[in-house]
Amino acid sequence: MYNKNAFTLAELIICFSIVGALSLILIPIMSKTSPNADKIMIRKAYNTIEKTISTMINDDEAYADPELGFAATTAVGDKNRFCYYFIDNINTVYENYEGNCTAKTSDGIKFEISNISFPVNEEGNPTNTYNTTITATTKSGTQFYVKVRYDGKIQLPNDSNIIEILENPMDNK
Repeated sequence: MYNKNAFTLAELIICFSIVGALSLILIPIMSKTSPNADKIMIRKAYNTIEKTISTMINDDEAYADPELGFAATTAVGDKNRFCYYFIDNINTVYENYEGNCTAKTSDGIKFEISNISFPVNEEGNPTNTYNTTITATTKSGTQFYVKVRYDGKIQLPNDSNIIEILENPMDNK
Protein backbone atom coordinates (compact mmCIF):
# COMPACT_ATOMS: atom_id res chain seq x y z
CA MET A 1 0.00 0.00 0.00
CA TYR A 2 1.28 3.49 -1.00
CA ASN A 3 0.87 6.32 1.54
CA LYS A 4 0.92 9.89 0.04
CA ASN A 5 2.52 12.48 2.37
CA ALA A 6 3.63 15.20 -0.04
CA PHE A 7 2.46 17.34 -2.94
CA THR A 8 3.25 16.31 -6.47
CA LEU A 9 5.14 18.60 -8.79
CA ALA A 10 1.99 19.27 -10.81
CA GLU A 11 0.07 20.35 -7.70
CA LEU A 12 2.84 22.79 -6.73
CA ILE A 13 2.98 24.31 -10.23
CA ILE A 14 -0.80 24.82 -10.25
CA CYS A 15 -0.68 26.43 -6.78
CA PHE A 16 2.16 28.83 -7.71
CA SER A 17 0.49 29.81 -10.97
CA ILE A 18 -2.77 30.66 -9.13
CA VAL A 19 -0.85 32.76 -6.57
CA GLY A 20 1.06 34.49 -9.41
CA ALA A 21 -2.13 35.30 -11.31
CA LEU A 22 -3.76 36.74 -8.19
CA SER A 23 -0.65 38.89 -7.50
CA LEU A 24 -0.71 40.28 -11.04
CA ILE A 25 -4.30 41.34 -10.48
CA LEU A 26 -4.00 42.66 -6.91
CA ILE A 27 -0.66 44.54 -6.93
CA PRO A 28 -1.81 47.35 -9.29
CA ILE A 29 -5.06 47.69 -7.37
CA MET A 30 -3.26 47.90 -4.03
CA SER A 31 -0.71 50.45 -5.31
CA LYS A 32 -3.52 52.78 -6.39
CA THR A 33 -5.15 52.72 -2.96
CA SER A 34 -2.08 53.81 -1.02
CA PRO A 35 -2.25 57.52 -0.14
CA ASN A 36 0.09 60.06 -1.67
CA ALA A 37 2.29 61.18 1.22
CA ASP A 38 3.01 64.55 -0.38
CA LYS A 39 -0.68 65.45 -0.62
CA ILE A 40 -1.16 64.51 3.01
CA MET A 41 1.81 66.66 4.09
CA ILE A 42 0.53 69.64 2.06
CA ARG A 43 -2.85 69.41 3.80
CA LYS A 44 -1.15 68.99 7.16
CA ALA A 45 1.02 72.07 6.60
CA TYR A 46 -1.96 74.18 5.55
CA ASN A 47 -4.04 72.99 8.51
CA THR A 48 -1.13 73.78 10.84
CA ILE A 49 -1.01 77.34 9.48
CA GLU A 50 -4.79 77.78 9.83
CA LYS A 51 -4.93 76.39 13.37
CA THR A 52 -1.90 78.37 14.50
CA ILE A 53 -3.30 81.67 13.17
CA SER A 54 -6.64 80.86 14.82
CA THR A 55 -4.91 80.12 18.11
CA MET A 56 -2.95 83.36 17.87
CA ILE A 57 -6.13 85.38 17.24
CA ASN A 58 -7.60 83.97 20.45
CA ASP A 59 -4.44 84.69 22.45
CA ASP A 60 -4.52 88.11 24.16
CA GLU A 61 -0.73 88.38 24.10
CA ALA A 62 -0.28 87.53 20.42
CA TYR A 63 -3.35 89.48 19.27
CA ALA A 64 -3.51 92.24 21.85
CA ASP A 65 -5.73 94.75 20.00
CA PRO A 66 -8.82 93.28 18.24
CA GLU A 67 -9.29 96.42 16.12
CA LEU A 68 -5.72 96.58 14.87
CA GLY A 69 -5.13 92.82 14.92
CA PHE A 70 -1.62 91.79 14.06
CA ALA A 71 -0.87 95.38 12.97
CA ALA A 72 -0.43 96.18 16.67
CA THR A 73 2.36 93.61 17.04
CA THR A 74 5.53 94.63 18.75
CA ALA A 75 8.67 92.74 19.64
CA VAL A 76 8.96 90.05 22.28
CA GLY A 77 12.49 90.61 23.46
CA ASP A 78 14.52 90.68 20.24
CA LYS A 79 11.95 88.62 18.29
CA ASN A 80 9.05 89.76 16.13
CA ARG A 81 5.82 89.08 18.04
CA PHE A 82 4.01 87.45 15.10
CA CYS A 83 7.01 85.21 14.42
CA TYR A 84 7.50 84.36 18.06
CA TYR A 85 3.90 83.29 18.69
CA PHE A 86 3.56 81.44 15.38
CA ILE A 87 6.65 79.35 16.05
CA ASP A 88 5.68 78.93 19.71
CA ASN A 89 2.35 77.34 18.66
CA ILE A 90 3.77 74.67 16.36
CA ASN A 91 5.72 71.55 17.34
CA THR A 92 9.22 72.61 16.32
CA VAL A 93 12.51 70.76 16.37
CA TYR A 94 14.40 73.73 14.91
CA GLU A 95 13.70 77.46 14.99
CA ASN A 96 15.58 80.56 13.85
CA TYR A 97 14.46 84.14 14.40
CA GLU A 98 17.22 85.83 12.38
CA GLY A 99 15.99 87.61 9.23
CA ASN A 100 13.07 85.59 7.93
CA CYS A 101 11.82 83.45 10.79
CA THR A 102 12.14 79.75 10.07
CA ALA A 103 11.04 76.65 11.93
CA LYS A 104 11.01 72.96 11.18
CA THR A 105 8.43 70.66 12.74
CA SER A 106 8.92 67.10 13.95
CA ASP A 107 7.15 65.76 10.84
CA GLY A 108 9.65 67.47 8.52
CA ILE A 109 7.65 70.50 7.37
CA LYS A 110 9.68 73.71 7.19
CA PHE A 111 7.89 77.01 7.74
CA GLU A 112 9.40 80.35 6.79
CA ILE A 113 7.75 83.65 7.67
CA SER A 114 8.78 86.61 5.53
CA ASN A 115 7.58 90.13 4.67
CA ILE A 116 6.25 90.49 8.20
CA SER A 117 4.26 93.71 8.03
CA PHE A 118 0.69 94.67 8.65
CA PRO A 119 0.49 98.21 7.22
CA VAL A 120 -1.78 100.93 8.58
CA ASN A 121 -3.18 103.97 6.75
CA GLU A 122 -2.86 107.64 7.75
CA GLU A 123 -5.66 107.29 10.34
CA GLY A 124 -3.86 104.40 12.00
CA ASN A 125 -6.31 101.76 10.73
CA PRO A 126 -4.89 98.60 9.20
CA THR A 127 -5.12 98.19 5.44
CA ASN A 128 -6.66 95.11 3.86
CA THR A 129 -3.45 93.99 2.19
CA TYR A 130 -2.00 90.52 2.57
CA ASN A 131 1.69 91.18 3.21
CA THR A 132 3.01 88.61 5.63
CA THR A 133 3.99 85.43 3.81
CA ILE A 134 4.22 81.97 5.36
CA THR A 135 5.99 79.47 3.13
CA ALA A 136 5.65 75.76 3.85
CA THR A 137 8.04 73.18 2.41
CA THR A 138 7.35 69.46 2.78
CA LYS A 139 9.98 66.73 3.13
CA SER A 140 9.69 65.94 -0.58
CA GLY A 141 10.45 69.57 -1.47
CA THR A 142 6.94 70.64 -2.46
CA GLN A 143 6.56 74.27 -1.53
CA PHE A 144 3.60 76.62 -1.27
CA TYR A 145 2.92 79.88 0.45
CA VAL A 146 -0.02 81.68 1.96
CA LYS A 147 -0.39 85.35 2.82
CA VAL A 148 -1.84 86.63 6.09
CA ARG A 149 -3.78 89.83 6.68
CA TYR A 150 -3.86 91.91 9.89
CA ASP A 151 -7.11 90.25 11.04
CA GLY A 152 -5.83 86.70 10.54
CA LYS A 153 -7.48 86.02 7.19
CA ILE A 154 -5.42 83.71 5.03
CA GLN A 155 -5.13 84.05 1.27
CA LEU A 156 -4.90 80.70 -0.53
CA PRO A 157 -1.81 79.95 -2.59
CA ASN A 158 -1.76 80.95 -6.28
CA ASP A 159 -0.72 77.42 -7.33
CA SER A 160 -3.75 75.65 -8.83
CA ASN A 161 -2.34 72.19 -7.97
CA ILE A 162 -2.09 73.09 -4.28
CA ILE A 163 -5.60 74.59 -4.29
CA GLU A 164 -6.96 71.39 -5.86
CA ILE A 165 -5.26 69.30 -3.17
CA LEU A 166 -6.69 71.51 -0.42
CA GLU A 167 -10.20 71.58 -1.90
CA ASN A 168 -10.44 67.79 -2.36
CA PRO A 169 -9.46 66.35 1.02
CA MET A 170 -10.77 62.86 0.22
CA ASP A 171 -8.59 62.47 -2.90
CA ASN A 172 -5.40 60.95 -1.50
CA LYS A 173 -4.09 59.30 -4.65
